[in-house]
Formats: sequence, structure tokens, C-alpha cells
Amino acid sequence: MFNIQVMKRLGLLLLFFTLASCQAQKEDYASISMAEFISIYKQMGDLQILDVRTPEEYKEGFIKGAMLNNVFEPNFVDVAKRNLNKEKPIYVYCRSGRRSVKATKMLQEQGFSKVINVEGGYNAWIKQKE
Repeated sequence: MFNIQVMKRLGLLLLFFTLASCQAQKEDYASISMAEFISIYKQMGDLQILDVRTPEEYKEGFIKGAMLNNVFEPNFVDVAKRNLNKEKPIYVYCRSGRRSVKATKMLQEQGFSKVINVEGGYNAWIKQKE
């Protein structure tokens, strides 16, 4: 009986600390909304914009000035290193915002310090343009 009670309490304690550590984690990358990006895009003009979708998705439409670099290609990081300036902000988007988070983190791990995820991706771009 005693062992079961101790085990239950230890299990609950472990669960509590696990949940608390999950809550403490925060995003470790910069993100902006599509509306914020469009405002910057209109004001600045010459931006480093990285489209991390597939070539098929890119053919269906893209943000003018964006460089295509599929995040799932094995040479994704090498292509980025050859074509992007690490010192300038890089705005990353995909279709809906998931792959761009992955790409943003990958680039940060490679020393790109000014990488910004554009939330909502190309889907949000289309909606904002309507």
C-alpha cells in the first residue's frame, strides 16, 4: 500500500515538472504577421525574402522578389549560405507557416542571426491581397 501511494505521488510530481517545463519553453525565433510583413515590404522594397515551399507550389504563385529554396532539399542550408547575406534580415515564408518555422530555426543554427518567420505564409499573403 505504501509503495503504491509513493509511486502515485512521484508520478504526479514528475508529471507536474514535465508540464511546467513545457510551459516555460518559448519561441526561440522571431515571427511577424503577414500584415506586418506587407507593411515592411511596401516601405523597404529591397528585402531578402526566402520561399521554402516546393517548386510546384512556387509555380502556383509567389511573393515578388522571393528566392525559392525548398526546406526539404538536402542542400537547403548550402543554397542559403551561397545566396543570402547573413547580415541582412531574411523574411521566410512557406504555404501556411509550418515549414518556415523549421527553415528559420535551421538558418539560425547556421549563424544567420536576422531570420524572421512570416506567419501564415503564402496563404495569408493571398488573403491580405484580396
